[in-house]
Amino acid sequence: MTALTEVARQLLADGQWHDLEKVLARLGSSVPPAKALREMERSRRKSARLRGLPEQDRVHARTDDRMVRSGQRRLALEALRRVGATLDPPATGGNRRVVGRRVRL
Repeated sequence: MTALTEVARQLLADGQWHDLEKVLARLGSSVPPAKALREMERSRRKSARLRGLPEQDRVHARTDDRMVRSGQRRLALEALRRVGATLDPPATGGNRRVVGRRVRL
């Protein structure tokens, strides 16, 4: 078990519903920026390779800060999947935006 999955297990140990964004923020802060950046670069290369795009044909130029945040979120979500967390189906507002998603073990 990785350190991140252990943190996820401890956060959700009480069995209660928790706000997903708060849990992701807490878990994401546990991920080193370099690891998050490597994860996003790996993912970007894999995506481009699967779509058959040359390496230089990026659709969006992203800043390192944004890639770090995205990588932290991606790794945090993976940690939640590994510990078997249950995501509450999102409620939608009138304009179909996601409202108050929750998570628990």
